[in-house]
Amino acid sequence: MNKTPLERFLKYSSMVSNEHIFLKESQINSYLKETRFNYINIPSLNLFRDCVIDENGIESAIVEAEAGISETGTAVVMSEDEKLRLATCLCEELTVILYTDKIFNNLEDIAPILEANMRKESNYIAFITGASRTADIERVLTIGVHGPVRMKVILTERGE
Repeated sequence: MNKTPLERFLKYSSMVSNEHIFLKESQINSYLKETRFNYINIPSLNLFRDCVIDENGIESAIVEAEAGISETGTAVVMSEDEKLRLATCLCEELTVILYTDKIFNNLEDIAPILEANMRKESNYIAFITGASRTADIERVLTIGVHGPVRMKVILTERGE
């Protein structure tokens, strides 16, 4: 039985302990009011909040993904904005909004999107699958060293 791209995305994203929230597009504003984010970058809804990001990072950020890759449960975030780059790397908790119509089967399927974005000067593309994890030779796992400690993915459909 073939699974849909959304079902596959959820399967693989869950494997790295991501939390998933299903919201209608019309519910996102209410969610933002209930959940205090230091940094907001959701271009499709024209929702932005800036903050100071220093070497200590920030507690939370919510950003919009350009695409999702179902075979790995990965969110693809693209930007020319350095603040967005810092926010996705230096926050304790990262929340990503992913429209379900932007979930592709595999990396090859998003190649045209990547090629178009790489033509822009100083463009940044991040493939974010989950919380940052690293281990040393003694097999001690540390979470959050090179990125977020926790990750949530809000899945939504356009116009709902």
